[in-house]
Amino acid sequence: MDKKDLKEDLYVAYSVCFVLLVASIFSDLISWSWVRTFVRVGFGLSLIDTLNDQWEYFKLRKDISKS
Repeated sequence: MDKKDLKEDLYVAYSVCFVLLVASIFSDLISWSWVRTFVRVGFGLSLIDTLNDQWEYFKLRKDISKS
């Protein structure tokens, strides 16, 4: 994966994280428990994936700057 694709993936991942964060903040307003669970678990998994992509981006930037 090149730097441009990884950067685009990061923008999408941060957007999804933000939407799920807002949804988890207001999850008490959601009457269905399975949707609340999906939002909270989805936010956690999305956050982990975003941090993983961010780490790969930093490693890629570091490798490019060394060469």
